[in-house]
Amino acid sequence: YPFKMMTENILSRLFKYNIKVNTPLENFVTEVWTYLLKNDKRLLHNFLIDSLDINLSENELNGLVVESQINRNGKFIDIEIYNKDLIIFIVALSLFNFSV
Repeated sequence: YPFKMMTENILSRLFKYNIKVNTPLENFVTEVWTYLLKNDKRLLHNFLIDSLDINLSENELNGLVVESQINRNGKFIDIEIYNKDLIIFIVALSLFNFSV
C-alpha cells in the first residue's frame, strides 16, 4: 500500500472527550482503534477478515467509512463501519472492568 497522508489528527479526536465521563479508557481506546482502522487500510482489511470473516475487494475496502461514537436514537454505537452494501456496528459493553 502506498504512503498516504493521515486525514485527521488522533490528538484532536481524543481532545474532544471530557475525562470525567464514566468510561474514559473505553472512549480513548475506541478513538484510537477507530483512527487506526480509518487510516490503515491493511489493518482494516485484516480486521474484517480475521474478526468477522468478511473479505472485501480493494475497491470495496476503499469505499468503507469508519466513524465513532454514533448516536442512533439515543443509543451510541462505538464504531460503525459501512458502505452502500454493508454496515457493521461495534459496541463495547463494559469492555474495561478493572480498577487501577
